[in-house]
Amino acid sequence: MQQFVRNVNPARIGDITTRESISSKDPSRDENTNAEKRYPVSYEEAPPKYFALQVLREDRCGGGTLSVMNVGKLSSMLSPSTCAALLRPQFRIDVPPEFVKNDASRHIIGSLMAADSSGAPNMLRFREDIMTPLNVEAAAALVELKDRLLGLEVQAETLHLTPDCLPRGSVVLMDNRRWLHARNEVMDPERHLRRVRWDARPFPAMTM
Repeated sequence: MQQFVRNVNPARIGDITTRESISSKDPSRDENTNAEKRYPVSYEEAPPKYFALQVLREDRCGGGTLSVMNVGKLSSMLSPSTCAALLRPQFRIDVPPEFVKNDASRHIIGSLMAADSSGAPNMLRFREDIMTPLNVEAAAALVELKDRLLGLEVQAETLHLTPDCLPRGSVVLMDNRRWLHARNEVMDPERHLRRVRWDARPFPAMTM
């Protein structure tokens, strides 16, 4: 992992402990259900494109399952009008108070979805508690997106990586834009992960 980090510099490196996981939770940002899939640091103009998780100690008490959902599959479950609305920069994305760097940068305006070079909508950023639609079209699209995330079809397509799948020493590499992820409740006070984020670049968006 250390050699990997050297190869991807500049990168953001941080440890995830049970204390951090518990203290960072609040009613508007509960990650204990599969519906709470999200895209980390989605409030940045240039969020990291990739991230890696190294398991230093897995949850040995039955919690801490990582659940991931492919955005390409998710977009195929959305109506064309919803995908079109999510592709437009018509959402306010607030910067959480603990990450505000200056008063002039308390939010950004952007899209929630992006398309690849072929036009396929297969990239998404989502964190419900900080995203506000700016018009009726955007509001309707956000409602449909949240409904789909709660639906059985998405649940059937979600991959659940339990601690048995990711024992100590495991490393997960993920495209931050093409996969939504969540975890259920951490049960083991000794659970410990290391996270690396890199390749920050502007989130793609079409013009209005």
